[in-house]
Amino acid sequence: MTATTRRSHAERSATTRAALLDATLDCLAERGYSGTTTVEVVKRAGVSRGAQVHHFPTKAELISAALAHLLAVQRQRFADEFAALPPRERTEEAGLRLLWSVFDGKSYRALMQLAVASFADPELKAAVAEVFRALERTVVEGYAEHFPVPARRDGAERDLLFAFRAMESAALYRELGLDDEAEHTVAVLGTLTELRDLAIGLGLDTAAAPRRRRPDPTVP
Repeated sequence: MTATTRRSHAERSATTRAALLDATLDCLAERGYSGTTTVEVVKRAGVSRGAQVHHFPTKAELISAALAHLLAVQRQRFADEFAALPPRERTEEAGLRLLWSVFDGKSYRALMQLAVASFADPELKAAVAEVFRALERTVVEGYAEHFPVPARRDGAERDLLFAFRAMESAALYRELGLDDEAEHTVAVLGTLTELRDLAIGLGLDTAAAPRRRRPDPTVP
């Protein structure tokens, strides 16, 4: 077998895997975990059942690979969204807006479906939890790289993680249809900004007020 033939085979294999994983995310986002069957994934991917079994013999292996693929997709999306903003516009508010934009799309909807399904599946729960942890690390690292000035503010990482988790909750409410879609983004970002301003006003923000020293229990 020539090097060109081996490369072509590897490329075809990679294309088939990608099609199966993308189809899995589509299926999860639209039909949920229970509705994501290997038969449905094969149909959506446009590949043979044999190709699916070759790459992912079981649904569990397919879902596991889809989680890794989902993480890679979301990481790239974070990086692309952050890097696309001109340096002169990289403010704290702009960072929040970009962060919210990545909660849209099939990848995040698929992750929410898996999160719900994981409540009754300890093994899946551990895998989903690791994806959430990895996404948080990606957000913190990406923010520090592309928004260096606001990221250096004392307490920035804590505030960023708070915003990330608040947006996760808001995204869930959006998916449930409990918020008006047209006003949703404005409401979410407005609330986060108000909370930030309130913290500063109350002297709770570490950048606006000196940090209080905790009393030393050893000193009478």
